Amino acid sequence: MSGSLEGKSYRNIPGTIFSVFCFGFLAFLVFGFSFDSNEFSTTKFFNVALAVSALFSVAAWVMLKGAFLSRMRLRSGFVEVDGIVFRYRIPADLVASASGNGPLEVRSAGGEVYGCIGMSGSVLGSLFGDRYHRRAADEINRYARTHRRAMKRNGPGGVERLFRFGFVWIIVSFVLWFGLFWAIGTTVPR
Repeated sequence: MSGSLEGKSYRNIPGTIFSVFCFGFLAFLVFGFSFDSNEFSTTKFFNVALAVSALFSVAAWVMLKGAFLSRMRLRSGFVEVDGIVFRYRIPADLVASASGNGPLEVRSAGGEVYGCIGMSGSVLGSLFGDRYHRRAADEINRYARTHRRAMKRNGPGGVERLFRFGFVWIIVSFVLWFGLFWAIGTTVPR
């Protein structure tokens, strides 16, 4: 039974769809800013391109981390919770319970609560009774019960906190936004 849960990932599908629309809106804003900047001098246009690209790359990174990369996974006797900056690896024997009433949260035996922005509560989820979060919490609890004995045999272990900020994503996003802004802004007749 737990074999079917191994590798299972829980993420926010409606948030992902919303983020795609937000990326489109940011692209629309870049397009508009680029056309409005045709009366700027080259130096001022370059400065505006840098500022807009920096702002949009951070906004795109937050949307990307919140919707696409923020999730919970069941992996090799651990429950992994991916947040915006940190990934927490909670051994199954330290999982006290998982709750899906509102946000999906995992409570450890020490009393700490772990959750991710991608599985936080929403108005739409509340209207439908948070069924996805409750089902995910039941599966996490079942997975933890199944793997608890095996993890205790492996010896004592604690919750691991891994830093995963994503500098590469921000730099790549900045280069793409700057390139898009510069390409649109320089092709507009001055």
